[in-house]
Amino acid sequence: MQPDAPVRPIIKSPCVRVCKIDEDDGRCLGCSRTAEEIRGWFQLADEEKLGIIAAIPDRMRERMARRRAERESRAPA
Repeated sequence: MQPDAPVRPIIKSPCVRVCKIDEDDGRCLGCSRTAEEIRGWFQLADEEKLGIIAAIPDRMRERMARRRAERESRAPA
């Protein structure tokens, strides 16, 4: 009898079901992935998935900073 192969955890998609691509940066408003990253998610290697997931907080911060700057530039002086 052969030992069972080790079970690798499945890296779940970071999708939060808010699927709309931001026209300014080309990333999803919900999960901050590009359309290419979303389409290819199940074909990506685990390392690539983990890299995308690790980048999400920075991507979100960048979007929020850009929107804040846009609002401030439109605010009356």
